[in-house]
Order: sequence, then C-alpha cells, then structure tokens
Amino acid sequence: AVFIPALGCSKEDSKTGALNQNSQPKIVSVSTVTAAGKTVQRSVRVTGTLEPSEEVIVSSEVAGTVAGIKSDLGDNVKKGDVMLILDRREARLGLEEAGASERSALKTVDRARAQLREARTSLERYEGLFKSEMLSESQYESAKAAHDAALATYKESDARLEASSARAAIAKKRFADTEITAPISGGVSKRFVSAGETIKDRVPLFKIVASETLKLKAAVPEPAVPQIKTGLD
Repeated sequence: AVFIPALGCSKEDSKTGALNQNSQPKIVSVSTVTAAGKTVQRSVRVTGTLEPSEEVIVSSEVAGTVAGIKSDLGDNVKKGDVMLILDRREARLGLEEAGASERSALKTVDRARAQLREARTSLERYEGLFKSEMLSESQYESAKAAHDAALATYKESDARLEASSARAAIAKKRFADTEITAPISGGVSKRFVSAGETIKDRVPLFKIVASETLKLKAAVPEPAVPQIKTGLD
C-alpha cells in the first residue's frame, strides 16, 4: 500500500498570500542636486588685552643739564624729532677746539708732504749724479739722510692728523648727543625729567609707545588651537 501525505495550508498562510497578490508597489519620488563647495567662516572668541607693538625708553648717551624739553606726556612724535636739549656750551667749546686742532694738523701734513716731495726729487737727482761719478758718496748719503728725515716727519704728522680727526669726530658726536631725538614714531607715555635737572648718561628720559599697530595678548581655548594658523585674519 502507498501512503500519499496530504498537502495543505493554514488560514493565516492563505490570508498572507491573498494580501501579497492584491497589494500594489509604492512609487517614491526622489530629487537630486549637484553638490557644490562652500567656504564656512569660523571664528574663535577670546578675551585679552591690546598692547603696543613696540615700546622704547629714550635715554641720553652723555651727562648734562636739561636746557629744554621739546616733547611732553601725550605728545605724538616722529622718528628723528628732537625731544630734549642738554646744555651745549661745553660740548660746543670741545667741538671748536677739536676742529682747530684738526685743521692745524692738516696744515702740518701739507708742509711735511711738500718737504718730502722736495727731498725725494733731490735724492733722485743726487743718485743720478752719484752713479755718473759726478758726486761724492758723502754728498749722496747726505741727500739720502735728508729724504729719510722728511719721510719720518711726514709719517709722524700724518699720524697726528689721524688722531686729531678721531678727536674731532668724538667731539662732533658729543655735541650731537646733546640733542636727544625720538628713535621711533609714537606717543609719549611717560616723561621722567624736568627742565634744569642735571642728569647722568643712560638714565631714562621718556617712554615712547608705538600705537599705530597693536597686538592682542589673549588665551585661546584648547579645542580652537588647531584652527589658528599664522596669517589668519
């Protein structure tokens, strides 16, 4: 005998099949756009203080008495402007004395140079005569000694002129240093001296603040540090 199993389905399976046969596919509408790049501005908020880009303490290179003050607290100065003048009488006398000494030394060199030129000419003439046996050896040696003496005198006078020129340059600088000028452009934030006061060299006289360009000093939050680079606005 052969047994054939009966095939069947449950009521639930029949219902599901019926629903699948009767359902319709849903249509979904999709829109597409072209991707475009865009710059995103990012900013970091910080709290800090604005400081000047440069501050300079003005001082004098020479000691002296303050004869006049040309700049005061709150004034704006430009680089090279005269801010203060010291008593210049002693410096002027030193400059005049050094100049006179230099001019005198220059005249001495000119005379020594002329004497050396004359002694060299005589030596050359005497040397020719000595070679031609028209002059004695003693006369030639005398001319040679005169030339050597003139050369030594010229070298000595030239060395004195060099020393006089160096002293004149120092005197000129000391005279110029009696005028204290602004090393930078900016505003005078402090004045440390008064007219008639006797000062030493290297003492502070003024404080100049360059205020045209300011720099910000502030703490940046740690998460924002990677965003900050040189040159960013």
